[in-house]
Amino acid sequence: MSDVGKSVTHEQEESPEFVLSLNLAAVHGQFSAALQRLLDCYAAAAVGLAKLDEQSFSEFHPFFNVAPAQNRRLPHEVAAREADHWLLRSIVRDSVELTNALLERCRLFCAFFRAASDAQLTGDAYNRIAGPEARRFHDFGLPLKLSTLRDEFGVTSDFEPHVLSIDRLRVCVVHRFGIVTEKDLKGEAELKVLFRTAHLLAVSPDKQTERPLEFSGVVVEAGWTVCLRIADKIKSFKLGEEISLTYREVADTMFTLIAFSGSLVQAVEAYGRSRGVPLPTKKTDGV
Repeated sequence: MSDVGKSVTHEQEESPEFVLSLNLAAVHGQFSAALQRLLDCYAAAAVGLAKLDEQSFSEFHPFFNVAPAQNRRLPHEVAAREADHWLLRSIVRDSVELTNALLERCRLFCAFFRAASDAQLTGDAYNRIAGPEARRFHDFGLPLKLSTLRDEFGVTSDFEPHVLSIDRLRVCVVHRFGIVTEKDLKGEAELKVLFRTAHLLAVSPDKQTERPLEFSGVVVEAGWTVCLRIADKIKSFKLGEEISLTYREVADTMFTLIAFSGSLVQAVEAYGRSRGVPLPTKKTDGV
């Protein structure tokens, strides 16, 4: 082999090339689909719970049933109430966990964008970003994840206050059995949860009367118009109060997280473009 051949081979061994494919749209789509799955499962369980009666509850067991504490079995009405709390804990916890995972992916994108624009996206840089840096970020709580994205990359969202309030709700329902304590209030008079909501309204011709369209099949009077109103809503809980949410408020929680994810992905895209990374010009919709 000639000296030139040896030189080329040596250079290739030292600097192998690799292609890193990043798809922000897919990340956003997967997050939306996962939230939809959560909401559908919650709805299915809530419908079953609403139809549960004492007879069906008492008879719902195999022919031969081994109970861990038969003498401590809950009455029907108590079991139904506890199941409702369990459903709320589950969907709030799981939706925030999905949001944490989304934040972790967004940090990966931002770190890769920064390294690529600095001409330093080497194998070692990839291993560092996807390895120890990712593990460190994973251990952060949601508030610290948000502040890290903001401070390191300038990536932020107008829905951060909404998401932080939902995380405070999660802490209470998961760790305090849904009973508001001084820890949840953090010096405030109430625990406030901020939702982004969307409502269909029928509006009279003179714009003086509005009627919510909450159910399908409602007939709108001639001359009236239908509009979609998107606004914020606050639900407050006092010290010692037990947290409960209606199905609509659970759906508003999912809607809020969808709005947050859309705006966050847009911010990540903007950061990438600011670093000179070629990205599609079409933006992910936020609400």
